[in-house]
Amino acid sequence: MNKKTKNTLVAAVAATMGAGIVAPVVQAAAVDYYALALEAVVKAETSKDIKDIETAKEAIAKVTDAKKQAELSTRLDKVAGPVLNAQLKNAFDLVQKAKETKKLEDLKPARLAVDEMSYLLQDYKNTWSTELDPITQPFLVAVVDPLLAMMDSEAKINQTSLNEVRAIINGLPQTKALKQYILDYAGTQDLMQEKYGQKGLAAANKAKASGLQADIDAAKAIYADLMKINYSDALKADYEKYIGTILKSLDPAVKNFEIVSAEARSNTEITVVLKSAPLANLTAADFAISPSLTITNVTTNNNVVSIKTSPQTAGATYTVSTTTGIGSASFTGLAAVDTTGAISGIEVLNLRQIKVAFNREIKWGSAKEESSYYLEMVDDLTGDITTRRLDTILTGVTNNKWEMTAGDQEIISDETPVKYVILESSDGTLINNAKADGGLGIEYNKSITLEARNLVQKVGGYINTSQGAFTVVDGTAPKIVNVTANAEVGRMLKDNIIPAYLGYTLAADKAYVEVKFSEPVIDNGDVNAKLDLLKYKNLNSDFKVYVDGILVKTAGTAGTPGVTYSNAEIANPDAATVDGLAVEQDSIAEAQKTLLLDVTKLSRGEHEVKIVGAQDLKGNVMAPNPYQAKFTVSDEIKTPPTAMKPSIKEIKQVADNAVEVYFNAKDVVIADSAAADKNPVVIEKAAWDGTDWKDLKADLNAGSDIDITATTAAPKVVYGTYRDTDGVWKAKWTVLYEAGNDKSTTDAETFNYDSQNIVIRNVIVQNYEISGNTQAYYEGDTYRASSTFKKDVEAPLAQQIYADKENGKIYVVFKDDPFNGDIALGAAGKVKVKMTNSKAQDFYGEYDVTKGNISVVTSAAGLPTYVVPGKTVAIDVRKPDDNNQNLVEKFTATNNTTGTLIESAVYSVTFPQGTIVDAEENMGGSATPDYIMVDPSKAHKNAEKVMQVSVSKNSTDEGIVPQTTRGLIQSGYEIASGNIIATGSGTVVDKATAGTALYMAEKENTNKILVVFDGEVLETSAKNKNNYTFNGAVLPQTAQIEFYSNDINATVTNGAGGAESYVVITLPEGSVQKDGLYTIAIDGITNKSGKRMLPVRDSVALVDNTRPVLNNVKIIGDKQLEITFDEVVNIDSADLAKAVNNFAVTVNNGETRTVSTVTKVNNEPNKLILTLADTFDIAKIAKVTVKKDVNGNIYVTDTSDLKNVMAEVTVSSK
Repeated sequence: MNKKTKNTLVAAVAATMGAGIVAPVVQAAAVDYYALALEAVVKAETSKDIKDIETAKEAIAKVTDAKKQAELSTRLDKVAGPVLNAQLKNAFDLVQKAKETKKLEDLKPARLAVDEMSYLLQDYKNTWSTELDPITQPFLVAVVDPLLAMMDSEAKINQTSLNEVRAIINGLPQTKALKQYILDYAGTQDLMQEKYGQKGLAAANKAKASGLQADIDAAKAIYADLMKINYSDALKADYEKYIGTILKSLDPAVKNFEIVSAEARSNTEITVVLKSAPLANLTAADFAISPSLTITNVTTNNNVVSIKTSPQTAGATYTVSTTTGIGSASFTGLAAVDTTGAISGIEVLNLRQIKVAFNREIKWGSAKEESSYYLEMVDDLTGDITTRRLDTILTGVTNNKWEMTAGDQEIISDETPVKYVILESSDGTLINNAKADGGLGIEYNKSITLEARNLVQKVGGYINTSQGAFTVVDGTAPKIVNVTANAEVGRMLKDNIIPAYLGYTLAADKAYVEVKFSEPVIDNGDVNAKLDLLKYKNLNSDFKVYVDGILVKTAGTAGTPGVTYSNAEIANPDAATVDGLAVEQDSIAEAQKTLLLDVTKLSRGEHEVKIVGAQDLKGNVMAPNPYQAKFTVSDEIKTPPTAMKPSIKEIKQVADNAVEVYFNAKDVVIADSAAADKNPVVIEKAAWDGTDWKDLKADLNAGSDIDITATTAAPKVVYGTYRDTDGVWKAKWTVLYEAGNDKSTTDAETFNYDSQNIVIRNVIVQNYEISGNTQAYYEGDTYRASSTFKKDVEAPLAQQIYADKENGKIYVVFKDDPFNGDIALGAAGKVKVKMTNSKAQDFYGEYDVTKGNISVVTSAAGLPTYVVPGKTVAIDVRKPDDNNQNLVEKFTATNNTTGTLIESAVYSVTFPQGTIVDAEENMGGSATPDYIMVDPSKAHKNAEKVMQVSVSKNSTDEGIVPQTTRGLIQSGYEIASGNIIATGSGTVVDKATAGTALYMAEKENTNKILVVFDGEVLETSAKNKNNYTFNGAVLPQTAQIEFYSNDINATVTNGAGGAESYVVITLPEGSVQKDGLYTIAIDGITNKSGKRMLPVRDSVALVDNTRPVLNNVKIIGDKQLEITFDEVVNIDSADLAKAVNNFAVTVNNGETRTVSTVTKVNNEPNKLILTLADTFDIAKIAKVTVKKDVNGNIYVTDTSDLKNVMAEVTVSSK
């Protein structure tokens, strides 16, 4: 480039500044003629076009008659006003946006709008153009400076700079004033690109000539850089063709492949997609993975390579590269996860219970949620996946009484692991009852699928979605599984054989026989009957019970006069009654399995019970029928148990003024509240009365709760429980007392630390027994031991820090020795947060402890499991108090309630001294603290500490397991035909956004397939073609899959703003042979944690996108050829004459013949007749070539809606 060209580039920047980039206005001279002006005004009134308005304005200016001129001006103003105002507003809005954002994409439309404004708005044009100059100049400089540098030194030419310059040039507005400069810039950039390409070619030829590795490496480096070109596929193809081919020829091991992308499919497998199929099958020697992973197996399938590896590290970034091909790609390692789901089986236990069994332990918190289950989910056709969710289904059940239970599994909290759940009705309603009658509406003897989604494992987080099938059927007869053999007086109460939830009040002086059935049973086929009453008062039941051959009636009923009844009676539950029937008895299925007989009045000794006619909920009669069994009635056995004496396991201090006493048995209480010399807990020599040390004695009467006030009352015992290591709940006493720091406290009922931090005292526990028993063997022995008592003088210390990425929060867990009590925010101070992003840039925020954006968590409900109430500080990073630097992404400034922590950033939290302090704990009731500190300084202040946490690129917070359904899979043809995806408030409905109903309905998108997912979707998983099959085969690699996140469906909401994750699949030409239904199957789509959806198979309507192919040429005359296609073809009547230019005919071994006409063949729509302008020798071969005309058009098409043009082929006559 010569000096003159350089000067031109520099001058271009200066020349566009200052007076505004506005082209001068040149007005044409108008004829001074009223009629011409009137004609111009009328035209402007009709067209309302700005050019016509300007022409009319110029014509009016030449009218010499002032009155006529004014009339015409008035008429024109009525038209011009709205048009000019609209132009003015459009330009103003665009200019303001460009001034605000200073972005090139906003500058371009603003410049063009100003440039195109009417000269009638010249003042505005000048002003706004001048205002845009300072915004334009940096972009011009960003073009000129790099180009000048490259012109000065070819060593400074690189592809990244060339791409950046080209991007700016393409983005600049081609206004009248700027157009020539842009052309100059583009020409110079083209010249630099050409020089760089020539440099690469020269380097390749040099390497080929020398064979030196240094020359080869240098050429490869330039070639690799050239391949980064992003604005010209043609140039990239040329580089690959001319430079790449030379370089590949230098390595005999090259197998001609290029890595495009890579994705981990599991913890030990990745998929690598190549640009095209390699020349030979690849092996482990062709690849390397860093950081180091061992490659154990490689399988090549066209251009997709599956690589088995050693186990990956979850969340780690790996790079797969090749030494025998081109390119590399990164992927993220996956954790080793179970690819199976949770459901191991589904069983209809009876017509009112569905049991879902799991193959692993599932946390009760997720297992109990009805929203975790679906019925026939993947077959949903509505596009609203929630319609198949169990909680939604149950909202449509009249007087819904269905609930999820844990059966006989003991539930402690939502964290309790369970191996199954049972969905059952609490009022006896049957599964196959209609929804209007309270049932689930599932047909009897029909198989149905149930899906479990978003279940959380005890270990490992979310689990893959799984599916099972069940049939509502019951052909099994009920049977009796147990009859009490020894009816000892008081035994059933003592051993708690009959659970309290069955509603019976058992007496200690009565003997009972329990008859337990295998499933709920009824009498007379009435599913709402209460088993224990059996309608015996009406004596019309088919279900009868006999003892020693005598009929048994229900307790409290009179029976039928003249009928003799047994001294045994059927016991009633203690429920409210309606017409003598218990209304609660069928509230759980277990109750309908239980028959309880009161046999107290029978003689002591052996008896026989016979049961006849019990039916299950389907009406199957019990088997065997009748059933009979022996039982024995006996008085209570008085032999005392030997293992009932309670004892103390441990005494533990929990506060300055509290200890806990742990027992080895349950229900341990104070034995004798009148024994004045036997206080239940005594701490020896612990109280100072002013002259001597006294024993601190607990009150003989237990307190009702742990809430105390600052009084001088004696210490008190509060009863409680704890879960022992054997899983049994046992007794715990909490002993609370007043405490003082030194001898200035003189009170015989106050624990005194005597100005020490640690004291040792003897503790006596006595006068305790198991509740409700007066026998001596239930009373514990006196316990005496030495215990160490500590005073809390230690400050809280930060222990762990966690990042809650999705909610924009940081949690810091503190420990406060010696009792690990609660903490509180200090009276003043600011906690500081520094965020260091992946570019090593620092941002800061401060959080005043007196404001609301930092807090101590008081409840862990709905929070991550690492949050400990009372001991965890939560910092809402989205809301800094004194510094507004943004520390999160996806931030909404209007409400400060949205935003996520930034991936790969490091957050450093500094707690200055005194921002966190000890807290006295209030256990409930009054506002006065119950667990107190006696140290005079009390609220011990933390020492300054800095905690750091990194935000993983793959967040540890798992998202909802993704899922699609048949109703969420639609083709463009189906949507255009009226199968519109659901839209609603907030949904995107424009044509420009891929996936919207309007976009999919466009003709060019007919054969695109929209797949919408509910839940979190890993983008690379959704875009992996291996996860889709089309028409029974893997999706063609020439198909395109694009992933989007927009709000296009009102019935699926995956995140803030209702944005859905979805893909649009574009099928390649020739993939659809004929109009009709085609199958698409989707499997293997995961969330970011690798949890998989259930596979879905659907049919979509598609339109023929295969071009008709000429397959036969027949000579039928010396000027005519009959040509045949593989399908019906068509030519629009208006195009018949043009179609002659789509055929080239050669005859007589190479002579050309012009096609003069093309005609259709009646009744043979797959044929055409070509009539030639000149004759030829019919004994010779005629050759027909299909081609485009000079304008690139082909007029012969098939009859598909897409009007596929015929393929360009050459066919000869036989």
